[in-house]
Amino acid sequence: QNDMATIRLLKDDTFQDLGSTALNYLHNDISNKITVLVNGSEGDPNAINTSKSGSVYEITYVVEDKNGTAEVKRTVNIVKPEDEKSFFQYCFISNVAGNH
Repeated sequence: QNDMATIRLLKDDTFQDLGSTALNYLHNDISNKITVLVNGSEGDPNAINTSKSGSVYEITYVVEDKNGTAEVKRTVNIVKPEDEKSFFQYCFISNVAGNH
């Protein structure tokens, strides 16, 4: 499991899926049982279309065994380069203003 729940990706960049691992209650690796959904349908996250800014993809990793089901979601937002610049500028200004 990865803590990056939301990923901002620049338009036309290549998305590289960070993947997911799963352990059962005995700490056995059951990663080979993970099903990956892209916007609700089985699919390859590495094949998402990054050519349209404003697109949002929800990647869900689902694993099931006799003890139940677990899932983790990751969101990928496709942004224009100028949106990304203004986002970082905003963060920089708010961090300075916030006296962290």
